Amino acid sequence: AFQSAVQNEGRGEAVLRDLAAALIQLFRNRDMTGEDQFCIFVVSLNSDGFTYNDGAVIEADTEIVDLPAVVSAVEVSVSGGCHDNKQTLLHHLQTAERQFANQDWGPSAGEWRKFYEEVLRGVWRLTSRHNSAWSTRLEKPPFADVLSWLEQARFFTSDEKSAYGAAWGFLSVGNHPGLPDPEVARLCKVLALTLGHACLIKLEWWNTQKFGA
Repeated sequence: AFQSAVQNEGRGEAVLRDLAAALIQLFRNRDMTGEDQFCIFVVSLNSDGFTYNDGAVIEADTEIVDLPAVVSAVEVSVSGGCHDNKQTLLHHLQTAERQFANQDWGPSAGEWRKFYEEVLRGVWRLTSRHNSAWSTRLEKPPFADVLSWLEQARFFTSDEKSAYGAAWGFLSVGNHPGLPDPEVARLCKVLALTLGHACLIKLEWWNTQKFGA
């Protein structure tokens, strides 16, 4: 990994960063940024805390989304929360993480989608079981109905429903022209983790409301 090559501070690190920047520019000059080798190199840089910006390789701003911290927080939320299918959630989460680390981009993206869907389906199942107004609805409806019914039940606001629906749309589309597979997998990870975590937190509040606002 790139980080292992830049342990020494000072001039040596600066030289290696310059070499990485030059390599990226070479790929760009030859219009090869869609090649798998380039994508893997950039993902390796990102995973080691670096990014390419304005001709230079610099330390990435990890304050935006610290994914390892989010993964840990999600695991805590799942294990300590009231979701009714914790084992399945943790299975999808851990499988997606393992596949992402192994650069199995397509399978990883698929597992993030499964994790995301199961978070929301759990909210619906608990709502239908504990709120008599929804008890006659299907427990496992099409996912679009899950989103609509959770809005009608007032778990989601209209804006939240739109946001979660848009994320689900991205997660569900198998083809993203112009986006390399590593970038698609990374975006699926960010969407599933951040919105999934928010939903798990909101579910704990929903439980205190007896699944009805």
